[in-house]
Amino acid sequence: MGISKKTEIFTKVQLSLIFKCIPHTFLFAALVFNTACDKAQTANANNPNDRDVSGNQSLSERSIKSFEITNRKVADKFSGVSKEEALSIAEKAFEQEYHRKSSGDIVICERLMFWSVIYEDSGDEYSISKGVKGRQDDFNINVSRWKKKLPVPAEIQSPTENISISKAVIIAKDKFGMYLKSINGGENEVNLVMPVTCEMKRAWRIYLVDKVAWETGVYANSDLPDYLIDKKTGEILYDSKGRQR
Repeated sequence: MGISKKTEIFTKVQLSLIFKCIPHTFLFAALVFNTACDKAQTANANNPNDRDVSGNQSLSERSIKSFEITNRKVADKFSGVSKEEALSIAEKAFEQEYHRKSSGDIVICERLMFWSVIYEDSGDEYSISKGVKGRQDDFNINVSRWKKKLPVPAEIQSPTENISISKAVIIAKDKFGMYLKSINGGENEVNLVMPVTCEMKRAWRIYLVDKVAWETGVYANSDLPDYLIDKKTGEILYDSKGRQR
């Protein structure tokens, strides 16, 4: 049975329309797919944890707090290594030791002659000598550094801090007084030191500094203790002259 002329023309028109629509159909599908991909990429860009399959965040994506001492006249004498350089040195040291990049929040504490870079989540603290401004000897270029392992305080459920910084300083000085009494009965020497303090999420980091050094930059006693004090309980979690908890 033959195909009528009208049917043949109608069929050709249908086929023509179908073939004309196919490219548009694929184009529409491609646009939908690309739009979905763009949305997914945007969502990933807004989620730092999805940017790196290893879960590491860049420094710009993390909380980095820095605390600088107020006596700039003396502190600036020891400025051969900047805060940014100290952080870079600590980052390299961390990666060399653990074979991975660091993660979590960072606190940078300035002391008279040192930068202390603290990784809060792991308890690693790298102390890096600042060097003397204008001097370019090997000590300042290669930089003396050492690491302490601090205990990581337990999570605080309530944001309320029971222990203020002033209370923490009293706790630290009392502990130092007890130490002095135990070795030479000179607990009154505690009045010859002053605190350099830095705030962490769950603890206070306190370094005792010789007052003479603070005022002149010349150390009369460089072997002074440092402490880590829990914000919630006031417990001394770390004591460089004694045992940690």
